[in-house]
Amino acid sequence: MHLSPLRYILHVEDEILIALDVEASLLNAGVQAVTHVASCADALKTIQFSPPDLAILDIEVLDGNTAPVADLLKSLNVPFVLYTGSAVAGGLRSFDGATFLEKPARSADLVEAVRALAGISQ
Repeated sequence: MHLSPLRYILHVEDEILIALDVEASLLNAGVQAVTHVASCADALKTIQFSPPDLAILDIEVLDGNTAPVADLLKSLNVPFVLYTGSAVAGGLRSFDGATFLEKPARSADLVEAVRALAGISQ
């Protein structure tokens, strides 16, 4: 599965080992760049500066819930994957309709979720 059409992916994750694993998986699959941030505040700044082609969000990070990040991504029509060990909290419309992948997932499953969400054919 080659993800080379993706210029860059934003990954919002506060666990560095998970972030490194996801970055390696995506770069090995052909993504041109992965930007990793560990907080909602940094994610919001990054998105406003340069919207990603796609994002991968954990639900809970250093400074709270990523719902505001999901809302901004939706307003910009940027698709995102929820890659989390947390259950999606009920009543959070920010995450409605998102692709959900439970941690830990195999690298191939993560790459496949990104490929499908980006509409890249196999």
